[in-house]
Amino acid sequence: MTDRPQFVDTNVETLLAEKRQQFFDLTGRTTIPGQVEDVLIRMATNEGNLQREAIQDAAEQNFILFAREPALVIHGARREVFRFEAQSARTTLRFVLLAAQAVPVTIEAGTRAQSQDGSFTFATAEELIIPAGELEGEVLALSSVASTTANGIAIGQISRLVDAVPFVTSVTNIDETADGAEREPLEDFRERVLTAPNRRAVGGPRELYRTRAKDASPLITDVDVQNYTVHGLDGVIRLFILTQSGVLSAEVMSLVNAAVNERFNRPTGDKVEILAAEGVGVPVVAAIQLDKGRTVEVVRPLIESALQTFALSLRSQLGVDLSASQVSAIIQAVDGVFSVDITSPNILTNISSSQFADLNIDTLNITVRADG
Repeated sequence: MTDRPQFVDTNVETLLAEKRQQFFDLTGRTTIPGQVEDVLIRMATNEGNLQREAIQDAAEQNFILFAREPALVIHGARREVFRFEAQSARTTLRFVLLAAQAVPVTIEAGTRAQSQDGSFTFATAEELIIPAGELEGEVLALSSVASTTANGIAIGQISRLVDAVPFVTSVTNIDETADGAEREPLEDFRERVLTAPNRRAVGGPRELYRTRAKDASPLITDVDVQNYTVHGLDGVIRLFILTQSGVLSAEVMSLVNAAVNERFNRPTGDKVEILAAEGVGVPVVAAIQLDKGRTVEVVRPLIESALQTFALSLRSQLGVDLSASQVSAIIQAVDGVFSVDITSPNILTNISSSQFADLNIDTLNITVRADG
């Protein structure tokens, strides 16, 4: 980050020397440690330095690069950029009746269902009316806690009905939970505030589209903008969207489309196509030798955890090439690993600007070094 501007001197030793000089100028006397006058000078110095630090901090809040909340939020509001709040995970719940009824059955908004282990609760986002003669109905449900923790619950795992509903015999989720998000990291928000002026351009630069698209949803981690030529003329803009899950949902696509709509945010002549970023599957195949005295049962989970962390970072960025040496270094850094021989990935896997590396663990042949 850029060096912070210095508005006032906050060096306490410098201030102490100034106070002692002021005392000498007024009295013609010097002080020694422990003397009453010296104690009073030090007290005044500490108080004055606290004031200077407060002045320095307050001045820094006027700059986007150094501001904290709430000052950064105010800077963002001035540029019409707002921090993404945490978002609940979503799924579709299917409610099944004991038998078809002669009258419609209403399931109120807010009706709750839990995962089988009771760890996660989802509530219906709207009222569901199962028509007369029908046995079941489906409705959107949101997790009670807004975060990523409720993502990835498998189909059929939300099946405990918390709130009793007349005639309902069972409930289950018919798709995997997804789209939960944490509150936007402060530095990510700062970057969007800094790049906000790009949105005001009207000539269609790449950064305009990229900034607008990233502003559409907290689930978007990266965007690639490409200009395609049709019939010899420019004007077809393709936005490749990468999300946290790697899947571009219809809802996120709709949000991006609204963010770059023709009326306000793009040139009339541009045709914008919104596409999902492509994942390039990269299997990890490696022969790993452990140090003497180490066990496969202990070290394997450490290796897999390190690779999964690395894979997660790769899935959050577009256009990041992957080499065998990177994977080897990740494994070699694990405590207990003596040597690594990588079969896959190849020496270099090229990833285009609209793709992301989807690293997955295929085969890890792990052995322990023999004595000798």
